[in-house]
Amino acid sequence: MRLPTFGKPRVISSAEFFPKHIALPRGSLDAILTLLSELGVKSNLQDERNMGTELNASFLGELSDQQKTATEALLRHDIGVLAASTAFGKTVVAANIIAARCRNTLVLVHRRQLLDQWVAKLEAFLDIDPRQIGVIRASVLLVKWISSGKRFARNFCGT
Repeated sequence: MRLPTFGKPRVISSAEFFPKHIALPRGSLDAILTLLSELGVKSNLQDERNMGTELNASFLGELSDQQKTATEALLRHDIGVLAASTAFGKTVVAANIIAARCRNTLVLVHRRQLLDQWVAKLEAFLDIDPRQIGVIRASVLLVKWISSGKRFARNFCGT
């Protein structure tokens, strides 16, 4: 059964077009560079991501073999997703990666229980002053702002 396409865009894009550049969604860079290369198009990449601030932290725990494998795989890339079962130790793996990268890190969670778990694990597995772990507890209204991206940045961060 065919559905009407009237009023529907021919191309759906998640990129943003600016006068002098194109902003690409995170995670699409490798595919875009490969495509451009295959088409013989020269690209000029200027990475303007905020790399955060240096964090002087060391990891205090011991990882299991599976956790070590996951950590090594994630550290080879600048982005990634760790999908693992309950009780795998994803938070501990993340603490290890934070210490290995020596950068401040933003962690977003949707439940107070997860927030409390993150704070407890970071305090236990990172050799940092607990006052360096900042926590912003949000209302449902703030969660709605987060889902709208740019509006959240303007209203919450003042940009």
